[in-house]
This record gives sequence, structure tokens and C-alpha cells, in this order.
Amino acid sequence: VLGLPYAFLQSGYILGTACLAIVSVMSLHNMMLLLACKKRLEDRGVCTYSEVASACLGPKFKRVTEALLVVSQTGFCVAYLIFVAQNLAPFTGFSKLVHVMVIIPFQISLAMLPSLTALAPVSTAANLCNLLGMMVVLFDDVKAFRHHEIVVPITSMAKLPFMF
Repeated sequence: VLGLPYAFLQSGYILGTACLAIVSVMSLHNMMLLLACKKRLEDRGVCTYSEVASACLGPKFKRVTEALLVVSQTGFCVAYLIFVAQNLAPFTGFSKLVHVMVIIPFQISLAMLPSLTALAPVSTAANLCNLLGMMVVLFDDVKAFRHHEIVVPITSMAKLPFMF
């Protein structure tokens, strides 16, 4: 989400919107396929992504799937830490390292929770804040879009990889 403005700048607003729509539909289709596989395998006790991979592709892929999940989740956490530290440092006067060191214990404690159902109210509040933030950014972008002299609908195909 944080890279979308740059991706749209590189691809143009028409090509960027088309690519985003195509990728969104493909992602939704794949999620539905994964859920259909899980539903078919429920009678065999399959509950997790790695168990679906194991049942469909063999036992080796259970560990591969678990490893890929750890890598992707670690990447999300690191990106989150960097983003928060970079945005808080100018306002607080503390270094980015201090912010990271303060946030890490909270992330670790959240990772230790056995069930996330207790966080549902907090998650709802966070989603509302995200929605509000996106609305503010969109409103600001639309205002800037009107006054921008060079608005490119489609750039060269050579810049298309930046969309992904």
C-alpha cells in the first residue's frame, strides 16, 4: 500500500488502475482457490496453509510453506518498524534506533498471543484509523491532481515493472 503512489507515478493513472484491478482480481481468485482446497480437505483434519500445501503437494511443501510464511511475516514486521521509526524520528528528536528498540517488545508480545480474538476491538479501531487516513490522503491527492500540470495517463511499458 505504501508503494502505490510511486507505482502509479511510474505507470500512469490509467495503466496503474488497470494493473491494480487485474492483480486484485487474481489475488482474490487465488484466495478463493485456497479456501476451496481447505474446505475439501477439512474432513482430513487440514486447518492451516502449510497443511493444505502438504495435502496437495506433499510433505516437503509443509515446511517450505511455513518457511515462506516466516520470511514474509518477518519482512512485514521489518518494513513496519522502518516506516514507523522514519516517521516518528523527526517529531520526537530521538534516533530511529531508539524507536525500533521501543517498538520491538510490543511486537514480540503481540506475536506471543495464542489467539487474536481479544484484539478484535483494537483491530476495528485500527481499521477505522486506516480508512480515515486513506480518505485524507485520497482527498489531498485529488486536490493536488487538479492543480498538477503534467498528469500522465500511461507511461512507457518499460516502467511497468515498478507497478509490481
